[in-house]
Amino acid sequence: VGATDPMPRIIETAPFAPRPDVSSSDVTVVTPHLSAARALGVPHITLKKLGEEVVRRSGMGIATAFEAKFTLKHIVAGKVLGTPAGKYSNRISETVNTILRTGIDTSVLAKHCEPRLKPVVEVTESYRAELRRQGLVDPEEVMLEAARIGPKRRLLIIYGYFRGRKEEIDFIDSIAGEGSIYYLPCGDYDIFSINRGWFAELKRSGWVEAEGSALEPFS
Repeated sequence: VGATDPMPRIIETAPFAPRPDVSSSDVTVVTPHLSAARALGVPHITLKKLGEEVVRRSGMGIATAFEAKFTLKHIVAGKVLGTPAGKYSNRISETVNTILRTGIDTSVLAKHCEPRLKPVVEVTESYRAELRRQGLVDPEEVMLEAARIGPKRRLLIIYGYFRGRKEEIDFIDSIAGEGSIYYLPCGDYDIFSINRGWFAELKRSGWVEAEGSALEPFS
């Protein structure tokens, strides 16, 4: 590799990968749990925390639990008549969170969803728009919003996120710089099927697999 050639971004796919080398002061180690960070002897930094940093640096804030609940209830009161706003808000909050967290296209969803779900989609769109008017992002959409912002890339080791999720994959791909390593266990077993799909998607984005492929049969 020439001196000016970029270092690849690596996916470590081994189900039982060796402990990462975190000795470099240039690398940020990202772990989902405090126990994992302590085991590696590094500060506890999560993907969501990184996402929050990106969002805040862009000039937006993260809605508090109270702000999110109050705003959702306010939107419901104006859009869903004939039902108590608080009760309805509580009932749909999990669905709203899922839409926001996974980045489902609400315009497409509204065309194809069941009629009973259309008010929820409309509420979600208005809720998100109202938060943006206030300069806020719902906590559930932090990583996808951070990915959309286009954060400055940095050298990362992402360890302990052993089951890929869309919002994580999108954010990791947007923020991980040259030489970053993402531990994403794969293999032939069914429990790794989702991760194999994410691996293929990241490979299309230029990531490469670490030596010693786990995607070959193993015992």
